[in-house]
Amino acid sequence: MVRHFGVGFYSVFPVSKRVAVCSKHQDDNQYKWEPESCEKFTVKADDSGTIHCGGTDITLYLKDDQLAFLEEDRLKNLIIQHAKIISYPMSLYIIERTEKEIDYDVKHLIKTFDDSIPEDNWTAFFPITPYGETTKDMKMKVRKNRLSLSMKPDPIWLRNPQDITNEEYAAFCKSLTKDMEEHLAVKHFSIEGQVKFKCILFVPKKASFGLYDTGKKLEYIRLYVQNVFVMDNNHELIPERLSFVKGIVDTDNYPLDSPPEALHQDKTFNFIRHNLANKCIELFSEMAENQDDYKLFYEAFSDNIKLCLHEDCSNKKITELLRYHSTESGDELTSLKDYVTRMEGGQSDIYYIVGESKKAVENSPFVDTLKTMGYEVLFMVDTIDTLIMDQLNEFEGKNFQSANQESVKKMKLG
Repeated sequence: MVRHFGVGFYSVFPVSKRVAVCSKHQDDNQYKWEPESCEKFTVKADDSGTIHCGGTDITLYLKDDQLAFLEEDRLKNLIIQHAKIISYPMSLYIIERTEKEIDYDVKHLIKTFDDSIPEDNWTAFFPITPYGETTKDMKMKVRKNRLSLSMKPDPIWLRNPQDITNEEYAAFCKSLTKDMEEHLAVKHFSIEGQVKFKCILFVPKKASFGLYDTGKKLEYIRLYVQNVFVMDNNHELIPERLSFVKGIVDTDNYPLDSPPEALHQDKTFNFIRHNLANKCIELFSEMAENQDDYKLFYEAFSDNIKLCLHEDCSNKKITELLRYHSTESGDELTSLKDYVTRMEGGQSDIYYIVGESKKAVENSPFVDTLKTMGYEVLFMVDTIDTLIMDQLNEFEGKNFQSANQESVKKMKLG
C-alpha cells in the first residue's frame, strides 16, 4: 500500500475503518474515490456538492480504538509538529453544535440560516411542520465551525539549521521522498551572492527502486521559487549520476520563463547546478569521516561515485571518495589516502589489479610476487574501474601502476 499511495496518504489506513476522497476540478464535476480493499477501489460521480470551487476533501471514519485523534489537543499538537516541515498553511476547525431559539414563519425556516457574522459559518438543521403553518418558540439546531488553530507555513529549509533537530530532518525527508527508512546524511546550506538559494540535500541508505532504470521517471530535486512549489522532475537541475540525492532548492532567481531545452544555457541555472554538484561531493566527504555510515553509502552508490570521477577525473575530492579491497585491508575497504600512508619508503607507484572478482585477482601470481616484495595491491573488480584507470594518472604524486607481467618484471630488474 505504501508503494501505491506514498507514506503520507498510507498513514490514514491504520487509523481508519473507511476513507473517502472527494475531489473536484473547478471546470469539472465532483468525484468520490473509496477503497474497497488494499488492491481495489471505486471512483464515481458525487452529487453531494460539498466542494464548490474546486479542491479535495478527505474524510476519515476512525476505528473505535483510534478516537483519540478526534481530541482537540491531540490534533493541535500534530498540526504544530508538521507545520515545521510542510510548506502549506494548515487550520483546525472544531464543529460545535448548539440550539438557538427562533420565531420565524416555516417558509423562512426551510432556507439555510446564515449568521450575521460570515466567519461564524452557521449551518442549520430545521424541524419542519407538515402543513407549513407559523411555528412559534421553535428551537433550531445549529452547527458552527470554530477556528481552533491556524498555522502559517514555516518551511524547514528557510529555518536556521542550528534550530532543527535530527527528528525534524527525518520527518521532512520521509514526507519528501516517501521512504519509510530514515536518511543516511543531510546537508542544509544557503548560497548568497548574485544568485541566492537555500537548499537541503538528503542521502538515502540505499538506492531507490528504479534508480538505474533509464525508462523510469524519477523525482529529482524539488524546486521552489520564493517558497512556491514549481517542479519536482527537472532532471537537468542535478547531474544524473547524483540522481539518488533528494532534496529541496528554493531560489529567487530561477529562470521560469526559459524553455526546458534552453535551461542548460542559462547562467543562473548553471550556477545552481554547479553548486549542487559541489555540495553533494562535499557531503560525501563529510560522510567519509564516519566509517560505518560511509560503508553503507559506498555499498549502495559506489558506481555513482565512479561515474562522477569518470566525468571529472581531475577532481581530487572525488578521487578521495574511492574505496577498494587490497592485499592489506582484509574484509574492509581502504582509501587511496590510507594506501599512500602505508607505502614503504622509496615506493613511487600505487599498484592495482583489475579483474572479475576479488577472489580471482587475489590469487593472481603477479599479486603474490608484489606481496612478497612488500607492496600492497588494490583490487579493482568493477567494469568502470578500467575506464577510471585509463584516465587517472596519479594520486598525491604517486603514479598508478597495473600489477601485470611487465610491472613485475620491471620491479625484479630494479
